[in-house]
Amino acid sequence: MPRPRADQQGPSAQERLEAAFWGLLAERPCADLTVAALSAHARVNHNTFYYYFANIDDMAEQLFERNLLPDLPRRVLGTFSTRSPGQEDTTDWPVEVSADVRAHFARAVLFARSGSVTLTDILKRSLTSLWLEAAGVDAARLSPGQRDQLEFVFGGLVAVLAVPGDEVTPDRLAELMGSPLGHGLLTSLRAIAQGA
Repeated sequence: MPRPRADQQGPSAQERLEAAFWGLLAERPCADLTVAALSAHARVNHNTFYYYFANIDDMAEQLFERNLLPDLPRRVLGTFSTRSPGQEDTTDWPVEVSADVRAHFARAVLFARSGSVTLTDILKRSLTSLWLEAAGVDAARLSPGQRDQLEFVFGGLVAVLAVPGDEVTPDRLAELMGSPLGHGLLTSLRAIAQGA
């Protein structure tokens, strides 16, 4: 397939497709996203979509991987590990909450609330993988019990992000991580990192 021609000005076809994905996902359920709708919204031919992505699931996975903040797990573990359960939360969120960080966070919430098993699975797998990488843990060396703990932690995190109608912000997530439950989850993650 030939490369899509470059526009003279403005965002590229790929950038317009990506913006269309995030915009349409914010407006409608994932099941209603089609290549035709994305292409029309991005003002590109549907063949252009297939130049960049194999299908919508491939697009979702690529875009979410680009959406991740790779240093976040290390910062979260480092910041919240210094508190004991019940200690008053006086630490700010470990990443500057800029407009860009809020956009990344909002996109994670879109995946969690998409109604799509595929997108929530991408979110959970990506978060787990990002944490394992940041902690220097080889997933192949995890015991079944450790895998269960990770499933519980990241499945729970995705469930919190998916609560409909609530505004889930980095500040709310920081509050959760500063709670006794969050402290226990972080203790479990650190134990897995040390034992794996």
